[in-house]
Amino acid sequence: MVEFIRFAILGLGTGGIFALLALGTVQIHRGSGVLNFAQGAVGMVAGYVFWDLRDNRGVDGYLAMGTGVVAAAILGLLIYLVIMRPLRDAPPLTKVIATLGVMVVLQSSALLIYGSDTRSIAPTIPANAWNIGGGVAIGVDRIILFSTAIVVAVALTMLYRFTQFGMATEASAENPLATAALGHSPDRLAALNWVLGSAVGGLAGVLVVQITGLNITLLVLLTIPSLAAALVGRLHSYMLTVLGALLIGVGQSLVTRYIDVSGLSSALPFIVIFVLVLLSGRALPTRGEASMGLPRVGTGRVSPVNIVLVGAVALILVWTVFSSNWVNGMINTLVIAFVALSVVVVTGYAGQVSLAQIALAGLGAYFTGRLVAASDWPLWAATLAGVFATIPVGLLLALPALRARGITLAVITLGMGLVLQTMLFENSDLTGGITGTQVGNPVIFGIDVNAIAYPERYATVVIVLLLITGVGVANLRSSRVGRRLLAVRSNERAAAALGINVVEAKLFAFGIGAAIAALGGILMAFRGPSIVYSDFGVFGSVNILMWAVIGGVGYILGAGIAGTLAAGGVGAYIFDLLGDGFSEYVPLVGGIVILLVVTRLPDGLAQPNIEAWDLVASKFGRNRFSQDLPDFPERALDRQGANGETSQSAENQLTVVPPRLLKVDNVAVRFGGVVALNNVSLEVRPGEVLGLIGPNGAGKTTLIDAITGFVPNVTGDMFLDGVSIGLRAPHQRARLGIVRSWQSVEMFTHMSVGESLRLACEPRDRRSYLMSMLRLRDEPFPDSALEVAEGFGFADKLETAVDELSFADRKLLGLARSMASSPSVLLLDEPAAGLDGEEVEALRHIIPRLAKDRGMAVLLVEHDVNLVMGVSDRVMVLDFGTKIAEGSPPEVSADPAVIAAYFGEPEHLVDANADSGSR
Repeated sequence: MVEFIRFAILGLGTGGIFALLALGTVQIHRGSGVLNFAQGAVGMVAGYVFWDLRDNRGVDGYLAMGTGVVAAAILGLLIYLVIMRPLRDAPPLTKVIATLGVMVVLQSSALLIYGSDTRSIAPTIPANAWNIGGGVAIGVDRIILFSTAIVVAVALTMLYRFTQFGMATEASAENPLATAALGHSPDRLAALNWVLGSAVGGLAGVLVVQITGLNITLLVLLTIPSLAAALVGRLHSYMLTVLGALLIGVGQSLVTRYIDVSGLSSALPFIVIFVLVLLSGRALPTRGEASMGLPRVGTGRVSPVNIVLVGAVALILVWTVFSSNWVNGMINTLVIAFVALSVVVVTGYAGQVSLAQIALAGLGAYFTGRLVAASDWPLWAATLAGVFATIPVGLLLALPALRARGITLAVITLGMGLVLQTMLFENSDLTGGITGTQVGNPVIFGIDVNAIAYPERYATVVIVLLLITGVGVANLRSSRVGRRLLAVRSNERAAAALGINVVEAKLFAFGIGAAIAALGGILMAFRGPSIVYSDFGVFGSVNILMWAVIGGVGYILGAGIAGTLAAGGVGAYIFDLLGDGFSEYVPLVGGIVILLVVTRLPDGLAQPNIEAWDLVASKFGRNRFSQDLPDFPERALDRQGANGETSQSAENQLTVVPPRLLKVDNVAVRFGGVVALNNVSLEVRPGEVLGLIGPNGAGKTTLIDAITGFVPNVTGDMFLDGVSIGLRAPHQRARLGIVRSWQSVEMFTHMSVGESLRLACEPRDRRSYLMSMLRLRDEPFPDSALEVAEGFGFADKLETAVDELSFADRKLLGLARSMASSPSVLLLDEPAAGLDGEEVEALRHIIPRLAKDRGMAVLLVEHDVNLVMGVSDRVMVLDFGTKIAEGSPPEVSADPAVIAAYFGEPEHLVDANADSGSR
């Protein structure tokens, strides 16, 4: 028991380190909304300032510590002013990448100045042991760390709870514009929080180096467990953050003592977080939750002529132009491009931020290497086995993505990469000892392709495999599965509402990404006779993501650009042309470039390069590098008239849907103690329009959310043609024919109008996942998509990007997208919001035709009472979640309860009979 207590107390010191770094991280996040991955690097800078001043310049130890903290605070201010303030309106992913860039710049700079050696330094703070009785002693330095973390947490809690600065910061996080109107500058508040959070990180740095010594990589890596502690505190609570950090520290100490599993102590915090996310996360984001706001994506349309041309040029360079050193540099570039292609699939297409791709690459190399070394498998067979063996691990990695997203997912995947590094790649018992896994010279079908003796042969293998994989990834982008992935990346709720299984899409993306990364890792590992697993460390995944973003994370070409930035790649050889040793600056330059790209070219370098290629190619009459969706119909399509009436051709093409009755039976929804819906019942009948009105907060949108499956803990039941749907997921309800529109503009950004409409019409078959990377033929544009394109005036805008449309057109496109799926039950949530009079008049003609001509059961929620009364067969009224009236428009208009609760005085009522002729 004494030993148990001793190791638990030792863990409190480690927990104190994690807590201080995590508190600074939470402070910055609360003040600016940024998750700072560079927090450990900021602490590292403070630690080196302290050491340099005290040991090299003779400054008093405590004064040097204070100066280190001040240096960290100033550094935090500079990071905010120079980098983060220009990005204040940027998407969350851009800000995450920017902090990773800062981390790389600080780490690379320190390595260039001080080297990678560990320095032991004499502590300034007391380091003697304190005997607390029972044979248990604890270092005073651990007590100082633990106590400092508690004091800082209490101080920050009091600051936020009881000071004007804290309350203004909280208000700014909720509504910056309103806070500015009250006289508080959101920029100034964010800057002060960066200063304060960085100072806390600096305090951690100057304390921890006196215990662990000076090691740049170790200090930067402290960011990872501190992020886990910050997640325990939900990036908000200081006290929970400290508690989580202390539990992690104690747990690691006890695991080190009592469980003899290599790397388990480092992996422990992320195993815990992994389980917590699976238990407490949400399958779909909540209403209004922001997406990561990823960069643009390419079309996936590539010319076969250009593919052959690129391959031919690469082979000519390898076999006739480049020296052996340059060929090896190209090999390094191409294998990194392989792993970057996996980032294009997972992050660029599916929108899931993974910081574990290089770890998956190492896992593929491990499986293949063990089969070759231990079981004497031929390389081609072992490669296939290694790729397929990595896919289940990729699917396991996808599990947190099913319950978390955004920065939380980024932290978890970073941690899982660290788990593989510490438990597998650094475990010599599993990897073959110090010399690594001995695999000998790679032989493919009897041909020696050893990269050392025959670099041209090895490069040829890599070029051919990369081109094939790149074409497959391009085909994936332009396939129906690619459109599903883009929909999930843009808006998970809207994707599910169209019948897309978000879980399947994410699993597919992580599985394919794992397979591509594994193949890249195998090609990376088999360049020599032994596999050295230090190439697959956690910082490699950080670099891969940053390089992919620099290149263009949504573009195939972006993966190639990413490869040129790799250590030992073509970029490094180009740098060496400037002089010996210049390649050492590649990581530093890469970090600086990522900061420039995220602020100047958020979509990466691929897009301007593609545009330049297209411009040059067009001058010579050659095929373009990318072709925007050439399979749209070329025939002219009649547009909707100004009076809202469609052409005769559109009238004749209207498709009648299967009639289905939706019945809602005593549905109730509660949010804590608030009753949003109180035992509401209704029927939405085929061929009818049921209008639903009520004041703001009456529960109208909540009712639609409940019917479509977007609200948890719903009581009561719902039936479609007598079959209960209350336990079905949103995408399952959509596939049964219940489709909704959205009160807000829920668009699939970076798609074209035609792709959005096509997506709504496509089958949700699972077979397409197997065929998505093979382009067998172009699928014709669906007739139902043409139908709504004509009806809503989008026939000549099919190739227009959604984010280039006006607000009104995007609103109409959302309605058109819902209609394109030909639902039996259509739930319209304020379709007229934001539209002008002419567009509302068009809706007055369109909505009744959906019911009368197509046989849909339509539920219309709308604040425009004239519109509702003019198009509805029946009207229902909600007030504070309770149904207070239902009947024909004239009956509801005359109901005293409705007049009192909603309309006000009788003279403000609409004349329902006057508009009844338009129904």
